[in-house]
Amino acid sequence: MKAGVQILQFFRSSASRLPALCGVMVTILLCATTALGQQCANNVSPGETFTFQQASSGGATPGAFTNGGGVAVGFATGSDITSQNKVEAAAVIFGGLAASANGFGQINYVFCVPGRTNSQVTAAISAKIKWYGLLAAATLGSNMPSVIGSFNLIDMGTDGTRTNLVAGAAPLNGDLNTLQISPVFINVNISGGITNDTVPVALQTQVTVGHMYAIEYKLVCHASTGFTVSISFCDFTNTLPNTATPFNVPPGDYHSEVDNLTVTLGPDQYGTILGIKAEVDALSAQSDATRNELAVTKLTLERENAQLLGILNEIKAVLTALQAAPSAPRALKTDPSNRPTSPRPPPRIIQQQ
Repeated sequence: MKAGVQILQFFRSSASRLPALCGVMVTILLCATTALGQQCANNVSPGETFTFQQASSGGATPGAFTNGGGVAVGFATGSDITSQNKVEAAAVIFGGLAASANGFGQINYVFCVPGRTNSQVTAAISAKIKWYGLLAAATLGSNMPSVIGSFNLIDMGTDGTRTNLVAGAAPLNGDLNTLQISPVFINVNISGGITNDTVPVALQTQVTVGHMYAIEYKLVCHASTGFTVSISFCDFTNTLPNTATPFNVPPGDYHSEVDNLTVTLGPDQYGTILGIKAEVDALSAQSDATRNELAVTKLTLERENAQLLGILNEIKAVLTALQAAPSAPRALKTDPSNRPTSPRPPPRIIQQQ
């Protein structure tokens, strides 16, 4: 009974923090959605391989809780840590009468396939999904907490506004009955344990040249109860597991993350053909331009030759006219000996006094 009171007090104190947490998480989600539609920082051209260093954006839920009309306390949360490629999620129910809670965290990896051909190219997307979390339950019914880690490729079109699912996988998907986890019995009658694993995930599909894409990894925690008093616990966060809770959960790095996310695109055969055709068209246009330039040059030379021929004909006509004109009589030269001479004046006699 004492443990149950502690659990109830813990959830009540956690629930009192939900309004502020809701505001923050909603803001994160809205900002992430806006960023997806407005920017594309990573270009992956056909024939290239690109490895993401960190997520482009993220989002999280402030928590969704339904008490089912009975007495139940629920808590759900989620977060995204884009710089570390991590997501966290948790959902906890204490009570009964069909109560449920869901929390999620999501990170997005955005890239564009540059080009204008609108053709299809092959896309090979691979990554490793890691997780460390807790699933626990104390219930008389069959309702078990569950967790899903989904890995999806979304086609956002040419402007980043579409949300068409291209391909997807669920590398993490299970509950207490399907996940192989070590049993834990701590303080109260709770069965469950830690789930910790790393699995590869791969998508083989096609993408369209000229479109924007987002690779989304979403972690969802779900907790529910039947029509009996029970406890349902799904936690992949670093905030809930600590020795102060009634569960005395072992410490650990509770989260899920994406590691070594790589996108490899095949060659754009259609784009290559169009490129060759464009080069041929360009060479043909250049050849036409060269022929036009030669034709203009030839016409210019013909005009200049005609002008020169006209000038030569005019010079020839002038010379011909000069040759046909009669010669003028030549003037006789005067013999210097026949020139008349003027008499010299007599010498002037100067008388002496």
